[in-house]
Formats: sequence, C-alpha cells, structure tokens
Amino acid sequence: NNSMILSYSGMKLSGDEKNPIKIISSDGSGQGLTILNSENNTYLSNVIFSNLTSPSKDGWELSGAINFHETTINLNNVSFYDIHSEDTLNIINSKFEIKNSFFGNCSFDCLDSDFSEGIIEQSSFINCGNDCLDFSGSIVNMSNLKLFDIEDKGLSVGERSNITVKDIEIGGENVNIAVASKDQSKIILNGINISNAKYGFAVYQKKSEYGPASIVALNVNFSMVKENYIVEEKSELRINNIIILNNNKNVY
Repeated sequence: NNSMILSYSGMKLSGDEKNPIKIISSDGSGQGLTILNSENNTYLSNVIFSNLTSPSKDGWELSGAINFHETTINLNNVSFYDIHSEDTLNIINSKFEIKNSFFGNCSFDCLDSDFSEGIIEQSSFINCGNDCLDFSGSIVNMSNLKLFDIEDKGLSVGERSNITVKDIEIGGENVNIAVASKDQSKIILNGINISNAKYGFAVYQKKSEYGPASIVALNVNFSMVKENYIVEEKSELRINNIIILNNNKNVY
C-alpha cells in the first residue's frame, strides 16, 4: 500500500487463467504501475490490477493508475477493477496490443491513448465514470468490444486520430454520447449497436487549432437513443451509406 511499481526496462508478468498474478491494494492507496522510456517490451498475461490510484510523489503525479510512456506493450487477459484515478490505463507515445481484457468500475476514463498506435480486441469496459475509450493523436484498430454503463462518452476520438472499429456494442445506463469524433479525427465503423444513449454520434470541432471531423458507419442499429446524431457544419457523418447533413454551430 501507498507504493508504486516503476520500471525503465520493461516487464514480463505471466500468470495462468486459474491462478492470475494480482497487483492490488487493500486500502486503495497503492499507486499502480508505471513503465517509462523502455526499449524492452512489456508483456502482461493473466494479470489483475485492483483498487489502485495514480502515482504521486514530491509534486510529481501521473494521470493513470497504470502508465506506459514511450514503450511497447502487449496485454492479454488483463483485468482492471475499482481503479481510482483520472485514467485507469494511460498510454503515451507507445505501441500496444490489448486482447481479451476487462475494465470494470473505473472512477473516470478507462483507457486514455495519446499519440500512440495500437490494437484492442475482444475486450469489455463496464461501469465507467467518464469516457470508456479516449484517443488523442492516435491510430488504433479495434474489434469485438462491449462498452456499458458510461457516464460520458463510450468512444471519444480527437486531435487527428484515425480509428477503425469492427463489431462494438455501446449501451447500458447514463450514456451521454456513444461515439464522438472531433478535431480532424476520422472514425470508420462496421457493425455497431447503440442503446440507451442521449446521442448516438457526435461529430464536431472542439479546439481552434484543428478542423472538422468525420465518422463513416455501416451496419448501425439504434435502440432507445434520444438523438441518433448531432453534426456540426463542415464535419461529416455517413450512416449506412447515407450522408447526414446538419448546420449545427458550436456543438462543443
């Protein structure tokens, strides 16, 4: 408790499905895991992170309970439970693969990827206090995802990100926006079910230094969505090969 795992040389942790490695804090003060500027890859398989918070010491603080900066990460069957930090998993300037993993009861964002490239497959994100997946300046391919019970956005994409998604479900309770593309970002979706959301898609410009955004979505299904979309002028939305034209201003 009240400690942090810090490495500059990567890490390999491999448990098995019946006996996973557990990194936990009994009182919630444990400060998680941070890998910085490592030329060695990090491999985590069958690992559980639980009841952790952000690293903080002598005025130095990171946003995630688990942080990867300028390295390469491979996560398989990794679970994150009851994480009390701005980001559960924060990835910056890195390459990553996340497969067969689970995020549950995250106080704020589940995953925040900044200027990184990666793959996310066969993973679930449940009960998120802010955004489930937040991408800035990133290139990410995703498939077979479930995002449920989200306080703000299921998929939030900004700062010239390019995101491709195949087969995703977004719903549950209290979803504000299922999918948001902003600031010259591009999202291509094929196979998406959206339920119980205030907005299905939102496409707009947030920051003045960027421009309009776009979403192209095929095989879209809405259920109990208040507004299927909101699109700012000059931004682009296509749903099932139909171009959606709006003249909204100042959407953000």
